[in-house]
Amino acid sequence: SLFYYENGNLEAKYCLKNGQFDGIQEMFYENGNLKIQGYFQDNESAGNLYIFRENGLLWYKIIIDKEEKVEAFDKSGKSLGYLSNKEEEQKIMGKLKTMFIHKY
Repeated sequence: SLFYYENGNLEAKYCLKNGQFDGIQEMFYENGNLKIQGYFQDNESAGNLYIFRENGLLWYKIIIDKEEKVEAFDKSGKSLGYLSNKEEEQKIMGKLKTMFIHKY
């Protein structure tokens, strides 16, 4: 499913199977740059998730493994390491999960 901003730029590209996320899911900023990218299977994250800044540089990488780990990046794209504050990590994960629920 494709969704567009009023300016005609792509807002989101969702792959669905039986009404659930299945495959690569992508959301974009209004300027056309990638905002979020992740692979889902049966409506669950099945791979790493990436959140980008509006300028196109990587902001966060969420590693989905036995434990979810969040790696942060500075404004130049350089890794700042993994977040050690679980509260901050949970805040980012909660925000990310709600972003994939489209308003349409």
